[in-house]
Amino acid sequence: LITSTLFNDINEIELDDILDEIENFIIKKIYRRIYPEKEIKKDREFYEEIKKLDFITPEHMDIKKKYINEKIWEYAEKELLKMDKERTPITKINCIINAVDTIVNCIRFCTGKYSEGYSLDDYLPILYYTIIKSKPKRFVSNINFIKSLLDKNKSLGSYGHYLANLESAYN
Repeated sequence: LITSTLFNDINEIELDDILDEIENFIIKKIYRRIYPEKEIKKDREFYEEIKKLDFITPEHMDIKKKYINEKIWEYAEKELLKMDKERTPITKINCIINAVDTIVNCIRFCTGKYSEGYSLDDYLPILYYTIIKSKPKRFVSNINFIKSLLDKNKSLGSYGHYLANLESAYN
């Protein structure tokens, strides 16, 4: 495919985009065959554990008061739940990216420091809190699906960073 003359005038970024779209198309067509139909045991176990944690407050997670904005965090929760509806690794990981970006932007908004960095210590507790509050039913299956099908080059970059942060919630 790549050696075809159709792709002679296409740069590497455009070629990656084309290959991503082809991959997405194929995965959508075979999704029911490659994604577990029912919750796996680890999904149920994780779900049952986070249901027990429903009493948790931001204070329990040592989230700094200045970062607390549960209205904004609700959007991150919705993005995490949206993963169940998505059918490709890229669209599922985009839900993770949107959730993390929402949290990071909330930190920046709450502190008024838009150009300064943030630390994992600032946003991981909020990410874990949003996972607890959203109670995703297919959390483990979604992570495993992404890990098994995400292009290895992408999993080493920023996608891998986002995935590793989410995965740390259940490891």
